[in-house]
Amino acid sequence: MEFARQDAAFLLSKDVKLVIAACNTVSSVAMPALREVCGETPCLGVIDSGVKAAVASRARSILVTGTRTTVSSGAYADAIRKEDPGIQVQSVACPLLVPLAEEGITSGELVEKVLDLYFSPYRENPPDAVLLGCTHYPLFKDPIERYFSGKTAVIDSGNACADTVSKLLEEKNLYAAREQTGTQSYYATDYPAGFHILAERFLGRSIERISTATLTTEN
Repeated sequence: MEFARQDAAFLLSKDVKLVIAACNTVSSVAMPALREVCGETPCLGVIDSGVKAAVASRARSILVTGTRTTVSSGAYADAIRKEDPGIQVQSVACPLLVPLAEEGITSGELVEKVLDLYFSPYRENPPDAVLLGCTHYPLFKDPIERYFSGKTAVIDSGNACADTVSKLLEEKNLYAAREQTGTQSYYATDYPAGFHILAERFLGRSIERISTATLTTEN
């Protein structure tokens, strides 16, 4: 949690207009601390948006996936039941998907075996929707859809959060002027070279430069 607070303080030092905790684990355990650091600067996590997208899908049974910490927190399951107590919610931690994504292994026999390891109990009676509660998991969206033979909707909490951010920027009149040309800056807290590889894999485009962030507890 302290690292999350330091990350938020670093972003605020760059005069950002909004902070997003684009990590389900952080969103499940550290949002109160992050909002305390951010003060009047809007601070969003991915869980609320993912839950709203899942409920809006009209699914009556939802399988929540995530890291062990996210799943054990019960954040997604509790929030879904709060929105609609009639939805049947099950949760499964899928820790092996993270190293596979980071190694660039997102399809093939190994991925199929790992999916079977986690999802085989649900295959005979598949859920209406699988909620991807980890930012690594969208890389496996197509294999998961195939695993359930196209009978299950796959919901990406990251995409849902992006939609929420877009609406919030519009509501608060925080959008940049259309004639402005945006720039992107990337910072990593450890081993920028390794992050460079992962970032390009997830973003699907090249990144010119990644800087090392120096963290403090001051904002």
